[in-house]
Amino acid sequence: MKEKYNSFLSQAIVCLALLFLAFTSSANHLKQIKSAVAPEFVNGLHAKYLAYIADKLEMSLVINQMPFARRLQEMRTGGIDIMVGLVKTDSREDEFYYLQPSYESLSFKFYSLKENRALISEYSDLANLVVGINRHSVYFEQFDKDNSIVKVNASGLENNIQLLLKKRVDVFIHYQQSTEPLLAKLGLTDQIVATEFQVDNLVEHYVTISKKSPLVNYREQIEKVIADGVVSNDFLKIRLAHYQK
Repeated sequence: MKEKYNSFLSQAIVCLALLFLAFTSSANHLKQIKSAVAPEFVNGLHAKYLAYIADKLEMSLVINQMPFARRLQEMRTGGIDIMVGLVKTDSREDEFYYLQPSYESLSFKFYSLKENRALISEYSDLANLVVGINRHSVYFEQFDKDNSIVKVNASGLENNIQLLLKKRVDVFIHYQQSTEPLLAKLGLTDQIVATEFQVDNLVEHYVTISKKSPLVNYREQIEKVIADGVVSNDFLKIRLAHYQK
């Protein structure tokens, strides 16, 4: 009886060891990262951030094209491993791992045609205007929850700029760090300017990974890549190069 027990115990230990080796082998041999960006931004800033992270991890990168809502759903199911550019919200924090530290801090500003820069003297003036926003974007709580403002969804920053030039919106809101380099690149700094009234805000952007992705096993490595990239200003350099090209 004792011999049978010892034999069973030995077999169980061997099985557990094999399972452990299989798991660690699978984790240690992850060579490809799956992500996605909006169809209109295949070569956009987020794609470049993802390429930077993949390069530092010495992994290949596959970037699919899909709208924002579908990207979030794919993150929930593990269909994609990683996203960049997400802002922390209570609901998303329950669904994804937000890696520390944030890789960039950005501020939103309102922009108008130069002759209308005094159009907003206080926040309540927005209720009388048509404001261009990016579809699915989160700005600041007061604005996000304000249903008195007429908001027009745009596909991105360039679309917002065109809507403003065509006077289909009175102002638009977007990141200062993206808007002003692009306005300079397009030669529009004399036509489109930040409005005199602004709301103080600072938004942290995070790299997030799916809780159902094998990339979870690389969480510490990715956080080191992010921290090193922040210290060396690599993310800022990528942003500036993207808008100055």
